[in-house]
Parts: sequence; C-alpha cells; structure tokens
Amino acid sequence: MDDQVVLEARGLSKNFGALQVINDVNLQVRRGAIHSIIGPNGAGKTTLFNLLTGFLKASSGRVIYQGKDITDLPPFKVARMGMARSFQITSVFPELTVHENVRVSAQATQAHHYNFMMNYKRLKQAETKADAVLASIGLYEQRDQLCKNLSYGDRRVLDIGISQATEPQLVLLDEPLAGLQAADHERLVGLIEDMAHSMTVVLIDHNIDIVTSVSHVITVLNQGQVIAEGTPEEVKGNPKVQEAYLGGV
Repeated sequence: MDDQVVLEARGLSKNFGALQVINDVNLQVRRGAIHSIIGPNGAGKTTLFNLLTGFLKASSGRVIYQGKDITDLPPFKVARMGMARSFQITSVFPELTVHENVRVSAQATQAHHYNFMMNYKRLKQAETKADAVLASIGLYEQRDQLCKNLSYGDRRVLDIGISQATEPQLVLLDEPLAGLQAADHERLVGLIEDMAHSMTVVLIDHNIDIVTSVSHVITVLNQGQVIAEGTPEEVKGNPKVQEAYLGGV
C-alpha cells in the first residue's frame, strides 16, 4: 500500500425519496490496499458500492477515480477505466463453460470486443488471458465444465476470476464469502490476498474475523454514515463500532 489515493468519495449522499441511505460519506482508498467496508445490515454498504461504480446516481457529492471525476459515468465506462466489481449474487452465465465465462470478460477489454461476427478462434489474446486467470484461481482443470455444474464455492471463485480478466487496477468485492462453507473461506481469503499483489481491493463482508485478518484499512458504516475508520486494531477497539456492529461486546 502506498500513499496515492486511487478512489475517493467526496460528500457522497443518496436518497430514495424521503429515505436517505448514504449520508455525506467521505472515503479515500489508497493504491495497493485491501480496504474493507463493514457495518450492520442496512448500513448502506452495497448502495455505496453501486454509487462508486456507476450503478446508482448520487443525490449529491462526487466520485473520483485516479484523479478523474467519474460521478456521472455509466458502469461500462467505469469498467473500461480499470475498475471491476463482483456482486452478492453470483453473476456467471450458467450455460457457458468456465473458460467461456472468463474469455467473454477478457474480450471486453479488446479493441474489437464489439465485433460479434468474429470467430472466437481469432481471439487468441482473450483465450490466453482466460487460461492464465483460470490457472491463477485454481479452476483450470474445470475449464470445460458448464458453470451450472460447478459447486457454489467454485462459482464464487469464478466470479472473482471474471472480474480479474478485465485486468483492473481496482476491484470491488461485494460479500465474496456470502453463503460459503467455512472450508471455502481460506481458499477465498488466499485469492483476495493474492489479488492485492497486483491491484487495489475494496471488500464488503460480514465476517469480522476474516475482514480484520486481511484488511489494511477498515471503514465502518452505520445508517449510511461513516462512524469509524482505521487499522483493524483501531476499529475493533472503537466503542462506536462495538455498539453498532459488534453488539457492544
């Protein structure tokens, strides 16, 4: 992690009618960090992700990515600038193979991605990239399996691989451990730590033990507001966090 700010929210707010879900959030994510965002259910974590990545329009405030204002950009333009994300629900194409899912993602970064009449065999760069990603996430042996036949844990891993295939500089992971058995946690945590060697990671997850073990910085939301931020040790010792997130323990 270095001192360069790669992603920033400045006074970010989001209202749905009279309901304010995000309230004047300021956030700085530094290059090379694993920066986690935690908070109780309904704190606004996923809404914040959607604002940062263009899936929702802010009611007020700005989003800055690598020094550029991206507040009003649609998600596909944000992605082309080097930001990728995963979702709480797996987003793989079940009727495509493991390799095809990653290859489609890799194709999106190429100049001829819009040419739908091109024979896929000509897309050697995307083919090679897909194979490299599958090897790095441990799914190469399953490359020819239909995704609908994968275990849930493998689908979560593939989700992350799909986001990696676009070669992002920053990736946002929305509850990548959700629904996983404890046996799969170590595998996903190792993958997240490996990713952090080549990109910045912003993470949402409810597993406080895992979050504190992998994060450099943690931001805590409650009722749409930042109530604490700091190292895992600082956050765990914060009385506001203990009251809002840990039940006052």
